[in-house]
Amino acid sequence: MARKIFSLFLAAAIIGILFTGCAKISPTTVTGFGTLKVVVYGLDRQPLNGAKVVSDSQPDGQLKVTGLTDQNGTVLFQNIKAGQYDFYLDRFDYNQMQTSVFVNPNQTTEIPVYMAATNPGSTTPVTTTGN
Repeated sequence: MARKIFSLFLAAAIIGILFTGCAKISPTTVTGFGTLKVVVYGLDRQPLNGAKVVSDSQPDGQLKVTGLTDQNGTVLFQNIKAGQYDFYLDRFDYNQMQTSVFVNPNQTTEIPVYMAATNPGSTTPVTTTGN
C-alpha cells in the first residue's frame, strides 16, 4: 500500500513539473534594505577625507548612491537596496579605483578600501573586491 501511494505521489510530481515547468529563481535576487559603510584609507593606513564614492552599478530599482568621505575616511549609505554594488572611488591626489560589495539585508556591511597616491606616469587604476 505504501509503495502504491509513493508511486502515485512520484507520478503526480513528475506530471506537475512537466506541465508547470520549473520556476527560475535568480540567485542574485535579494529583498530588503541594508546599510553600507565604506572606510577609505591611503596605503599608509591613514583615513582619507574627501574621497568621492559613487555606485557604478546597483540592484534594480536602486538609484545611484554617492557620497564623500568624512575626516575619518567614512561614508555611510543607509536604507539602500540589498544586493550587489560596484563602486568607483576618486580623490584628486589618488589613483581612481573600483571595488565591488554585496550589501546584506537588515545588516550594516562594512568594507575598508585602500587607495594609492597618484604616481606621475601611472594611469592604471587599482581594483579591489570587497565582501
